[in-house]
Amino acid sequence: LTVLAAALAISLGAPAMAFAEPTAADKQAEAETALASLNAMQDTLNKASDDYFTALDELEAAQASMEDAQARIDEANEQITELQGKLGDRANSMYRSGNLSFIDLLLGSATFEEFTTNWELLNRMNQNDADMVQQTKDLRPQVEDEKAEYARQEAIASEKTDEAKRIKEEAETTVATMQET
Repeated sequence: LTVLAAALAISLGAPAMAFAEPTAADKQAEAETALASLNAMQDTLNKASDDYFTALDELEAAQASMEDAQARIDEANEQITELQGKLGDRANSMYRSGNLSFIDLLLGSATFEEFTTNWELLNRMNQNDADMVQQTKDLRPQVEDEKAEYARQEAIASEKTDEAKRIKEEAETTVATMQET
């Protein structure tokens, strides 16, 4: 019986030792661990803040590039429309007045000077028409290039929006953990 009483006393005493009050050193170690954890989380938040504002800057730059590309697209389309209008007017005029041939030019001229003047005018009109056609052809690839640039910048803007959102969510989680700590 004495052995049983001794064993019971030891077993009852052991849990009391396990639940002993923490010492000042234990509390100091716990506080230092919490402070180190908070400092690490603050560093994470600082980096997240930098990354977030960088992503926003890149988003703004992409949006500005999109606006610039759209302005160039609109300008080129206006030029194409203007050139097509001029060519259409020219074709309409030629249809209404009839196409001037070399024989009409030769027979319609009273003097050689009138013939050369009309010939130069005809050549300038033909060259002007050819130039307008070429300008229209040159502008079309520019429009396509600008549309591709717009799409590229739009993808960057979308990516940066997602990145900023992700960084913000991670920062909010870190803040919640800091408050908990």
